[in-house]
Amino acid sequence: MSPFLIFSIRINKPFTNFCNVETTSMSKDVMTLSELSQYLDLSPQQIHEKIQQQEIPYALIAQQLRFPKMAIDRWLEAKTIYPSSSHPSLADLNLAMTAQIPKKRGPKPNVKTEAPT
Repeated sequence: MSPFLIFSIRINKPFTNFCNVETTSMSKDVMTLSELSQYLDLSPQQIHEKIQQQEIPYALIAQQLRFPKMAIDRWLEAKTIYPSSSHPSLADLNLAMTAQIPKKRGPKPNVKTEAPT
């Protein structure tokens, strides 16, 4: 084989064969809105609300929303509650939530009002 032939064969191989790079939708360093939606199991509308309230880290790249995975993971870690004596238990939270819900009253009695004549 001539050296030229070997060179041309190597050039025509796909780039990923040289680098052994495998990409999946969730192994990316930067995610799109739909990828983040899938990653967090939130709707795109919920994510937009968090952006408007400046609750979630994001970047604008060429006027498009992008979400650095490391920043999202740090944000998620900061939101994670670990069991300890300083945090209320889930049972305590449920009791507090149910105490705030007004109790339903019985059905209203059927009171007939006469129309003015």
